[in-house]
Amino acid sequence: MSVGEPQGPAGGPPPPKDPEVIEAERICREMRSIAKILPPPSGNELEIIDGQKQYGNNFYMLFHAIDDEKTKPDSWGVQMYIGNADQLYGEKWRNFLKDNEALISMVLEVSRQQRLCGKLSDHFNELIANPKSRTLALRTGTEINLKGLHADVWNRFNPLLKQVCDAMRTVGINPHSLAVT
Repeated sequence: MSVGEPQGPAGGPPPPKDPEVIEAERICREMRSIAKILPPPSGNELEIIDGQKQYGNNFYMLFHAIDDEKTKPDSWGVQMYIGNADQLYGEKWRNFLKDNEALISMVLEVSRQQRLCGKLSDHFNELIANPKSRTLALRTGTEINLKGLHADVWNRFNPLLKQVCDAMRTVGINPHSLAVT
């Protein structure tokens, strides 16, 4: 054993690292990588829009489904949300998507960021639930400013969702009928 190398009890080799801690460290590295993909947090608090932190409750899931339609056409979200829109509005729905392509594109971009934030939250919650990784979770959450990332994504997402709802109403689509519950 060389000088400066970690030592275990009685000067022997260090005990092996706990596999749960090794996995937690890997998850924290992944969280840092995901956070780098997102725009840096502005420091703003989450804004409430029409009394909600998430405009339209689960309305945003419609845009996850639109995003998944080409790559995961058989997924639950596509079947439920897109299937519902097609069934209720048919050609009107397809025309709405075509006529509002630029707005939908902006919503989809932020929707993808929201999914990344959701992944960060899932990882954080997994880590925080384990006493062996709780401190690491809190430190990483603070380091990447998890709360700030979420606030910024929802502060961009909510106004766009409201804009889409308003555009839907102008063509006779009830946005609340598309928020499957």
